[in-house]
Amino acid sequence: MKKSAAKKPYIVQRQDQDRVIDGWKNVLTGLGVLGKDKRTGAMIEWRQLNEMDAEHLYAADDTAARCVDLLPDTAFQKGLEVVATDSLPRDEADVVEKYFERLGVYDAVHLAARWARLYGGAGIIPILDDGRKFNEPVDETNIKYIKGFTVLHRWELMFLFLQTDITQPNFGLPRIYNVIPRGGIANPHIIMDWSRIIRFDGSPLPRTLFMRNQYWGDSILRRLYNVIRNFNLANDAAASMMEDFNTGVIKLKDLADILQTEEGAANLRTRIEMMNLARSVLNSIVLDADNESFEQVARPVTGAAEILERINMRLVAATGMPHTKLLGTSPTGGLSGKGENENRDWYDLVSSYRESQIRPVLDKVMKLSLRAKNSPTKGLIPADFTWKFQPLWQMDEQDHAAMRKTMAEADSIYLDRGVIDPSDVARSRFGGDEYSIETTLSADLFAEEEEPERKYEDPKESRITMPPITNDPLLTGRTAMPQTTLQDPAQALWPPITRTIKGIRMSGELPKKGNAMDWEKILDESTTLQTVILLKEKYKSEREARKAAKSFFKGKRVGGVDETSTSYRYRVKEPDAFKEGSFRTISPKEGIALVIGKLK
Repeated sequence: MKKSAAKKPYIVQRQDQDRVIDGWKNVLTGLGVLGKDKRTGAMIEWRQLNEMDAEHLYAADDTAARCVDLLPDTAFQKGLEVVATDSLPRDEADVVEKYFERLGVYDAVHLAARWARLYGGAGIIPILDDGRKFNEPVDETNIKYIKGFTVLHRWELMFLFLQTDITQPNFGLPRIYNVIPRGGIANPHIIMDWSRIIRFDGSPLPRTLFMRNQYWGDSILRRLYNVIRNFNLANDAAASMMEDFNTGVIKLKDLADILQTEEGAANLRTRIEMMNLARSVLNSIVLDADNESFEQVARPVTGAAEILERINMRLVAATGMPHTKLLGTSPTGGLSGKGENENRDWYDLVSSYRESQIRPVLDKVMKLSLRAKNSPTKGLIPADFTWKFQPLWQMDEQDHAAMRKTMAEADSIYLDRGVIDPSDVARSRFGGDEYSIETTLSADLFAEEEEPERKYEDPKESRITMPPITNDPLLTGRTAMPQTTLQDPAQALWPPITRTIKGIRMSGELPKKGNAMDWEKILDESTTLQTVILLKEKYKSEREARKAAKSFFKGKRVGGVDETSTSYRYRVKEPDAFKEGSFRTISPKEGIALVIGKLK
């Protein structure tokens, strides 16, 4: 009979055994195993902070309110300024600033910034008349007036319909809102188009949570909830502990026997009350010499200060705000040294918040305000309209003196090497309302490099540049061009024109008052504009002269000016680009002269 082969033992081996023993879980020690490792019971979960919770926390807790208000308050602390440009001079820019203040533009955005941080979002609704209903898009080309702005928080702006068209600017956001303002009003529900609400969102949320949160951002207090709670509980506990810093201990003989009967317990309570009464009245305690004793026991508080400081630093880390601003003192106990560095870091944070959060919203509100027909710009937005925040960091007198000394040394170097002119330094440093470290040259030396010269089919559209001209032929009689370019030096002042251009015969003299001509008709295919000259007796400032010169530049940028005692000059092309003896001077109207010639 044949022996059967011995069976091998059946061993069951888990396929993931090598990963389980030495990985995040360990079945032998219980590490990471649910039910054995208590850490597995800790889970993270986002919970919406509803309207009532946010308001109670903001109204009842000073730390929460400071976390909400400090950043936007600092952002608007120094105000802002509408920048003066070519199309919006300083006096007109000041009028625009007053217009924004009267409408409450700055106050509306400031309040919206607060509500966005508290509730998770806010909306700025302009009170305007464009001839349309609330549920229709704003017609920005037909805004008759804007009275002001209403700010509502996100719980007052509920979405009705979502924008699902990916080609639209508000894709993934509400297209139609149901506006439900808090407070008693005649019509509590207003259906409003999205273009009539300028959104100011709170803290960003992942897409799924953003949808769960009704398409709004999150309150900053949601993340800070536990940190603020621990901060207040720790400080309250420290205050309670100070009340019990010294504890009185009364020793009674046969206390256990006394408490055996109700009569004895009642007598004990009466005795303790008498002791407290005597202590309050006499500041002394009367004791039975044989049966009672009293002593004060101090409660140890070692390490409490270090624990509180740790909790304070946790709050600082969670808010992102410096210790000096959030708690009013530096970790080192003063406001010097590290405190000053924290202030600089804080201002950097506020500047970033200004540019990333405040500027987009404020820019929309400003430009919409200018669209109104009753605005200072009559419904038009200047092409170069811009504005800036005032700097947060203010230098003291010592810093100002050091800065001016440094600039003076730098200017001296540039002047010695001929890089800049003394008039440029004087105008740049002291020509404005206050001292400036920015240097503005009289001529745009980099204009040709920034914008390469274009080729035009129409010679009348010559590109305008303006290198300086050193001579003034209007009154001095000297040539503006080298003598070799004129056949007769006597013709340097106003060379007479001896030919007819396109049927118009010109004299070499300046025309009398009221005698004007169409200068474009004078230029034929062989003649090109070289310089525009404007007399100071007619144009009292460079701004007026530049404005008048623009009409000859066909919408192109006017270059730098060469200013003499009698005129302002704006050069179109260099003299050496023209044929010798081809220069002629014409005057389209009083106070303006044009130098024309033939290109080589």
